[in-house]
Amino acid sequence: MKRKLGVLVFSAFASLAVASAAGEDEAQERPRDLPPLLREVGDEPGVLSLAEGQALSRRISEIRHDTGVKMIALVVVTVAPESIEAYVQRLINHWKRHSRELDNDRFVFIVIAKNDREIRIVPGPGLTWMLKPLSKRELIENVPDLLRKDQYFEALLRIVNKLSQIIADRQRAVRLEWPWQRWRVGESSDDA
Repeated sequence: MKRKLGVLVFSAFASLAVASAAGEDEAQERPRDLPPLLREVGDEPGVLSLAEGQALSRRISEIRHDTGVKMIALVVVTVAPESIEAYVQRLINHWKRHSRELDNDRFVFIVIAKNDREIRIVPGPGLTWMLKPLSKRELIENVPDLLRKDQYFEALLRIVNKLSQIIADRQRAVRLEWPWQRWRVGESSDDA
């Protein structure tokens, strides 16, 4: 009887150890929570000062006003256990389901994973044609050096300004190539 009780107790402890190890593995493999729906700037690790965050937000708002493109700059501590590509895609899908802000597909996500030392710039489907021909080097020139010096504001501002320049130039080129696109409903060709 004592022997059966000992075997039963041992089995219970062994089962508990296996279950807790499985629970730890499951917790480690579970993707991290997504940040709440943002305005223009998100700073999970707190690498931007309040003034820097506000300045970056103002610049992104100006770009949206001028070009109609919504930019979202997000700095996270890590994206582990996912790849940064999977994290950004999950983020976009989540925000598209929960917000009408991305409905026109004219958006760009800029994500920096601080501890992973990774940067991704992901345009929405409405802008892919504009940004696809560019190399990663063209978009993030000198940015890794700034990040190594913990100059996150300067790095993000450089990316945002470069994207703004490229988008504005391409939009100007399209208007020159296809001038009829300038006409709006209710305008006559004499007004253009």
